[in-house]
Amino acid sequence: MEVYHFTADRMRQLTQELIVQAGKICVYRVSALEKMIRFHLASIHFGEIFDQWCAEFNTERLVNMLFMLDDIYEKTAKLEDLELKNEILKNKAEFTFYLSVLGKIGLKQNPENSQIIAIRLYHTV
Repeated sequence: MEVYHFTADRMRQLTQELIVQAGKICVYRVSALEKMIRFHLASIHFGEIFDQWCAEFNTERLVNMLFMLDDIYEKTAKLEDLELKNEILKNKAEFTFYLSVLGKIGLKQNPENSQIIAIRLYHTV
């Protein structure tokens, strides 16, 4: 539990930094977001064993990061630098899948079931 809170706190700080740099398209920014999304997915799965685990907070962070990453992917598709474009978009299919699953299971229509939705998302991967 302490490791989760420590890591989530550091990622929250890193996410704030990434928001400040929102106009920049960078491989490191994309890589950081992808790793943080995977962490939140794993936390959903293993979070059931924690006493004070906050599913709503974790799911909210997951969804926000997915949308932030999707926005970067859209901007990257317009780049002319093919090497940079290929490096940034190499994992796009994985994260687009996560977004499509969220849409199909109704996160927007049913936010009060965010923990159930996020657990379903994790188990579909």
